Amino acid sequence: MIVEAIRDQPAGVPPVTALLEGMRSVFLALTEEEWASERRRQRIFQAVPELRARAMSQTVMAIDMLAGTLAERDGRTGDDLTYRVIAGAMVGVVMAITPPGTATFEEGDFRRLEEALHILEENFRLR
Repeated sequence: MIVEAIRDQPAGVPPVTALLEGMRSVFLALTEEEWASERRRQRIFQAVPELRARAMSQTVMAIDMLAGTLAERDGRTGDDLTYRVIAGAMVGVVMAITPPGTATFEEGDFRRLEEALHILEENFRLR
């Protein structure tokens, strides 16, 4: 869902903005039932070490997906080093705010994530 929302961002939108707007469009559309389901899923990840380990391996896949999506928006390929680095930095920020399996992501946490991604954007020239 988030990948499609990022793809839907207008051409020329900087990577952090595209990610934030994509996430915002998805998160704001979630119903209370969907948030409850996500909280249950996160509790399971917290309780099962094997799932925490799986979440970490999925992080690499998330970087691949995000790099590919951001590169595609600019007419490049997902193996372009620039987009892999940008995607890795953004996923790193997400992990720093909500490490997989160690915290639940609540509706209000998006503001903290948004603040953290803006710190990345302001302190590192992405474009």
